[in-house]
Amino acid sequence: MPRPSTYAREPIMRRWRTVRSLGLWSGAFVWVGALLLGTAALLELWDAFPSDPTQWQIGMANFALFLAMLAAYAVAGGVSYRLASAWTLTYSVDRNSLLIGWLGNSYVIPLDRVESVDVGAPGATPPWFGNRLFGYRSGLGHLRDGRPLHMFATAPLKQALVIYTPDAAYAISPRFRDEFMQELEQRRGLGVIQPLHEGIQRSRYLHYAFWLDRPVWVLLSLSVVLNVLLWGVLAWTYADLSSTLLLRLDPTGGVVEPRYRLLIMPLVCLGLILGNLLLGLRLYRRERGAAILLQMASVLVHLVAFAALLMLLLNMV
Repeated sequence: MPRPSTYAREPIMRRWRTVRSLGLWSGAFVWVGALLLGTAALLELWDAFPSDPTQWQIGMANFALFLAMLAAYAVAGGVSYRLASAWTLTYSVDRNSLLIGWLGNSYVIPLDRVESVDVGAPGATPPWFGNRLFGYRSGLGHLRDGRPLHMFATAPLKQALVIYTPDAAYAISPRFRDEFMQELEQRRGLGVIQPLHEGIQRSRYLHYAFWLDRPVWVLLSLSVVLNVLLWGVLAWTYADLSSTLLLRLDPTGGVVEPRYRLLIMPLVCLGLILGNLLLGLRLYRRERGAAILLQMASVLVHLVAFAALLMLLLNMV
């Protein structure tokens, strides 16, 4: 008969879901509303562009509709990320750490760094309002003594569990709070086996390093703004343009084209933005400089397109 082990078996790590708040459902309504508004604007624009390009209705009214569609889809995208972060937010405790997870990201709080756990943080400053929308409290606040307060909660700060370390504090909102506290204290009492570093581990699949790189997102944002402005200038001047334009020059002379061929210019620039974005995502980890140069190229091409359009308009005066 085998002898029983004299060592205590390590308990299976349990994953704790968050408290569900009504704010998450309000976020879902906003998400659906933004999608519906964006789709309605898209369908309206679709009707303004029949199969015959000479009949396209290009003007400031449809450009405003285009901006509304972009804004609605941007809101839907932002709310999607926020809701997905809230719905996937979990907490788990093992022998060494408290692990906060969402969308493939992890924040590690070593148990040997935990000084105390309390409910609420009187006098603390929560993150700015935008990071507390739709029942999901995320981002960085500050304690009364100036230490950073990292929020990963779906409950108000006064109802959240606040975990204090020597350098920071963390607000969380696990479901079945008493059971979570009991397990956390049991794990702390066992002592850690392996010291860990306190901090965040970003998901590789969402390319956070790329999106959070300041030169990258500044150049990418600038190229997107320039593309929208290019569409706006065309919408503003399109009705005053002749139905045919001298668009190409070569050694044999000019080539007259229908004015709708002008729309190829912002479309090519938009395709360049998307192509350089995808290529930059692939290159970033190995060649950060190359990824930045690709986004810079998108900006430069837009400046060349603006110069060409300006020359065309000046020649028509």
